[in-house]
Amino acid sequence: MSQSADHVKGTKEFDRIYRKLKPGSPERRMVDSALDKLKLNMMTGDKIQRPQWPPHYVGKYGINNLWKFKHVERPG
Repeated sequence: MSQSADHVKGTKEFDRIYRKLKPGSPERRMVDSALDKLKLNMMTGDKIQRPQWPPHYVGKYGINNLWKFKHVERPG
């Protein structure tokens, strides 16, 4: 089951770092590619089981689910 992009949210910390990436840089392209995939299906990746959630994430972000997205870098 896929979820639409309107359910995908970034933190203020993410936004601050993302805005510092130069347009067209390999890092910005990598993040943009990952965001495009998440916009198609926010549940892309591997679901992390609740006992493995870092307590810091739960406390700081109030998460109720956690997924790991591994981005495979491609040359070029």
